[in-house]
Amino acid sequence: MAEVASEEHRDVDQVGSINKNEKAGGSDVSTVISPWSSESVTIAGPLHVSAANSSGHPPSDSLKVETGYQSPLSGTQQKPRSYWMRNYQIFILAWSVNSGAAVTSFDLEVFVLRPKVFGIGTALLFLGVIASSLVAGAIINALGPRRGSAYGFMGLVVYLTFLALAAAVGLCSDWQWPLFLLGAGLCGLGVALVGAGLGPMADRTTVAVCKEDPGADYATVSAKVMVIQAIFSNTAECVMMLILTILQVVLHISELWIIVVMAALCFLSAGSVLFSREPPVDDEHEETEAPSIRDGFKLLLRFYKDPRASFLAVYPLALSCMSSWKTAGLTSILKVTLGEQFVGAVMIIQTISTVVFAKLAQLAINRLGNSVVMALGSLACIAGPVLYLLTDLALESWWIVVFYSIVGIAWAVYETACRGLMLDHFRGQMSSIAFASMTMQTFCGGMIFYFLDFIQSPEESSPAFSCGGSPSTQLTSTFQQPVPLEKNPMASAQAVVVLILGLLVMPSVFLANKYKPRQGDDDSHQDPKTQQEQGFDPAESMQDSMA
Repeated sequence: MAEVASEEHRDVDQVGSINKNEKAGGSDVSTVISPWSSESVTIAGPLHVSAANSSGHPPSDSLKVETGYQSPLSGTQQKPRSYWMRNYQIFILAWSVNSGAAVTSFDLEVFVLRPKVFGIGTALLFLGVIASSLVAGAIINALGPRRGSAYGFMGLVVYLTFLALAAAVGLCSDWQWPLFLLGAGLCGLGVALVGAGLGPMADRTTVAVCKEDPGADYATVSAKVMVIQAIFSNTAECVMMLILTILQVVLHISELWIIVVMAALCFLSAGSVLFSREPPVDDEHEETEAPSIRDGFKLLLRFYKDPRASFLAVYPLALSCMSSWKTAGLTSILKVTLGEQFVGAVMIIQTISTVVFAKLAQLAINRLGNSVVMALGSLACIAGPVLYLLTDLALESWWIVVFYSIVGIAWAVYETACRGLMLDHFRGQMSSIAFASMTMQTFCGGMIFYFLDFIQSPEESSPAFSCGGSPSTQLTSTFQQPVPLEKNPMASAQAVVVLILGLLVMPSVFLANKYKPRQGDDDSHQDPKTQQEQGFDPAESMQDSMA
């Protein structure tokens, strides 16, 4: 019989110790003496106690008896609760509110900025995200995912502040240029840090949960972690869209004050991340000491030398082009067939499809693996453009919802299987760089197509643009030109690009898995401490693997 003795005066970080193990009646039996009372609890089955200590384990206010067996006292099946999973949920809640408020504010730029400021500034914002993503992984590794993400949250708060100032000075003021461009630069860095911080936060949480429950599998837990992020973030976007509708339609609040409200929500979410904790470092896949910025750039170079980085970039690029195609082709048709008043409702349908399919993707990943779910994402990237190019379904009123549902499914695959596959290939300190690269790739297609769309957009010198009146009135007269009910040639070209990338997804996944080191082999991306001790040269190893 195993006894956990509680002492009368002991450190708050020490729960107890197991003295011996015996078998009673042919089955494992564990007796736990509660440190808060003199009563003892007998539990059938092997006992695993998660004791809090200075290495970053849960505090002593919750004694975790991790067993899936039935407790004689309760008569019910006892399932252990993961401290680090709850900690991750707190972090993701703040992450989702911040991202949702920022994304909602992006949609208001067109109403508060003059056309050239909006076009050039937003394109430079995308470029800033791409450039910042190159250094975001190194910054996150130096600061830690929680602290680095908090700085990213504050970057978005500052961006919304400058956007509100640009809206306050008015469309006819030249001050919009410096205010919005400065805010766009900080937004680019903030978005990059937020995206990069998600990688190590998910990886460390998965490892910590697996250590709490020795029977847990990394792939299964990581799939659950990614689904939590997908559900939380998409739900937050729905809530933000509902808040936007109430403020605009019901309360008739101006765009300026809506941006102020979104900035306040971003600030609150940045503060709420302080209620989460930094997950413990996985000493099997990364160094316990935070690397310097210089070491971070070495990891960055090593990541982009790896052919898997290029292969796994295909799906994020396809999704980026797909989102741009949706904006250029589908949304313009939607405004004509259903009207602008239904744009929000259709977007909510897309978000619901993402949430539902994300949960289904988790079940599929647990049974079939990430690659099979990636095949479904590839199919979505193929089916949408094919339907658009070969049929007139997008022009048939509510049938356009089919395309938005397909886009929602593609996003669900990205947020679950694609990110899970990236974590499977790049663990530890490489996860921040890998997730930063995914953020960069999801903005690349949008930046290219956005520049092309801006070339065809109305100029400020057109008679439709004039100073005076509210921002909404001015921009409505500029952008709401009569649109013929036909397919946009630029959107058709974008659909072809998405189709080509969709066809390349599965070959790229196959090649990435082929180059993945076998278990037990020397992996240049998963144990940097061992590499340094053994004098491992990643460049020579990569040349050998490619040969």
